[in-house]
Amino acid sequence: MRGCTILPMQVFDVEAILRVIVSESVSVLPGPLTLYQSILATPELDNYDLSSLRVAVTGAAAIPVILE
Repeated sequence: MRGCTILPMQVFDVEAILRVIVSESVSVLPGPLTLYQSILATPELDNYDLSSLRVAVTGAAAIPVILE
């Protein structure tokens, strides 16, 4: 009843991920904790409109309280 598009990234590149989130209006971002830590640590983060993101999903690792 519902569909989705999956946009796999061959290489971990924070800037490329941010560009895809913006250009494709990504709404769900699954990934390991290091992905989110890298995104939050990006100095240019404020230059990207990430308002399309609704959900960020991670697993297999404890999430530090500071990131919750």
